[in-house]
Amino acid sequence: MEIDQPIQAGPVKDENFITKYQDAGAVVSKAFHKLAPLFVPGASVREICGLGDQFIEEMVASMYKSKRYEKGLAEPTSVCVNNCAFNYSPGPETLVNNVENCYRLQIGDVTKVAMACHIDGYTASICHTVVVTPPPQPGMGPYIGPGADAICAAHFATKSVANMISTVDPSNPVTGPRLRKLVEDIAAQYHVHVAPGSRIRRIDRYLVGQITVDRLEEGKDAKAAVEWPAPEEEEEEAQKGSTDPLDPAGDLLADLDNWHVMPKEAWIIDISMSSKPVDHLREHPDLKPTVYIHDVNVSYMLKLKASRALLSEIKEKKSVYPFHIRSLTTERNLLGLKELVDRHIVVSHPVMVASPSTLIAREELTVIAKPNTSADLFCLTIPTPPSYVKSDFSLIEGTDAYMFGEGMQSRVKMVSLE
Repeated sequence: MEIDQPIQAGPVKDENFITKYQDAGAVVSKAFHKLAPLFVPGASVREICGLGDQFIEEMVASMYKSKRYEKGLAEPTSVCVNNCAFNYSPGPETLVNNVENCYRLQIGDVTKVAMACHIDGYTASICHTVVVTPPPQPGMGPYIGPGADAICAAHFATKSVANMISTVDPSNPVTGPRLRKLVEDIAAQYHVHVAPGSRIRRIDRYLVGQITVDRLEEGKDAKAAVEWPAPEEEEEEAQKGSTDPLDPAGDLLADLDNWHVMPKEAWIIDISMSSKPVDHLREHPDLKPTVYIHDVNVSYMLKLKASRALLSEIKEKKSVYPFHIRSLTTERNLLGLKELVDRHIVVSHPVMVASPSTLIAREELTVIAKPNTSADLFCLTIPTPPSYVKSDFSLIEGTDAYMFGEGMQSRVKMVSLE
């Protein structure tokens, strides 16, 4: 696997950290592009998810062969359709109550495929929305309607945020409020809504937003993120700031005391747009979780031998990242899963959905802000053009959304897939 012009890292704890980010990004991007042709009517979501995980595992097997390097999946491949937002990755059972236990893609499905890879704890994630279409036919037009609006908004939001992060400048810092306003303005211009679960988050080694993992490095702000819905404390601060219109500089200073984007930081840009307002996502009432994560902060004296065996396997092979139950080695170990979940040692990632009439589009990239003086942005996961869609709306000229989404000629460095 070849990588375009390796970037020379500065004086950091691990001088190879950008190279490892590069390699993780190349793996997950290549795996995604191998999956892309499979999104056709009638395709099995289970088979697509299994192949996505298989592609990543096969590619990382030939890299960093020393046993001291952890590597592999950082997020099991998931394929979420229409109103489904996160974590649909069917289990290994082909039949449940004599009914096929997975969804098959249909024409017109707004389909989100998400996957992630890590090498030595340095993580690259990707998500892209695909519209399932029939074989091309003469005169076939683009996909239109609210789903197309959401797809366009998600595409331009991730692109605009990446361009804004690329403009790291001490005289005009990129802060949380600026990023939030940019995304919400794009949603408004496309007449859609930012869906819950969207985030723009600084990441670090082994730390990509898992709520169950303590920070491994001291002396650094544990959370630099913009999330939707906004945390209560952020809304309270915004209300306080809005009461003093005569002191706009005060708000800026408060933001700088909190956080702003700095060079050589890695960021996840993960934006979901919905065709209708969504106050909160809910767990699917029928689909059982298949993705779990080990909460390293919780310990308990387990009673069942199967539970202890399963926990040993998770500690040895699953690290701090989410894992799929199909990756566990023995069916017997699965018998201990219930006790681990009941004792909160393992936390489930349930399938999250909006109302059936809502269409959700999602785009996710992983980037590094100004990795050296000659580059504006290093994009670890390859931005993919949207499906053949057409929206009745567009970005409004003269706005920041238009400048960062359309009017800015950004210099973005990306990994090679050759």
